[in-house]
Amino acid sequence: MGGWVSVTLKGRALVARVEDAEGARGALPQAPACSGEEMLRQQRWAVVGRSSNNIVQRLLSHLASHGRDVHHIDPYGVDDAALNDAASGVKPTWRALSELPPDVAIDVVNLCANPKFGEPVIEECKVRGINNVFIQPGAESAGIANKCATHSMSLYHGCVLVELHDDARM
Repeated sequence: MGGWVSVTLKGRALVARVEDAEGARGALPQAPACSGEEMLRQQRWAVVGRSSNNIVQRLLSHLASHGRDVHHIDPYGVDDAALNDAASGVKPTWRALSELPPDVAIDVVNLCANPKFGEPVIEECKVRGINNVFIQPGAESAGIANKCATHSMSLYHGCVLVELHDDARM
């Protein structure tokens, strides 16, 4: 049976899919590339942004309150207590998509960070098989758009806080 392998090399994390002898991928199925409206209906999200950012905290809360399974990625760095706070019932915060456990599938990545963090996140999306990127205002760049196009990923510019309503529940 295939799965994910995570390796840290020279301080950089790399996640790769490992195929079994029959060539089947070991990853959980994830949503295909879809429109912004369809992205809002997806259940498994990763929000990429600074933990101390009020908008990021609101995004995490808003998505969870609408029944979404949400993981927080803070590329700015988090302390070890935040990574290991399982006793609180709150999901841990990760530094990169590559640090998520291999059995965690993500349908949509919501970028709410400085655009300089966006291009590496898109590369991680490609490795993990994530096809949908929702970009909050201020997080966009031509480089991110180009990488999404190169990897045949859907890219949607919008605001989850404004666009995700009660009628967008599954």
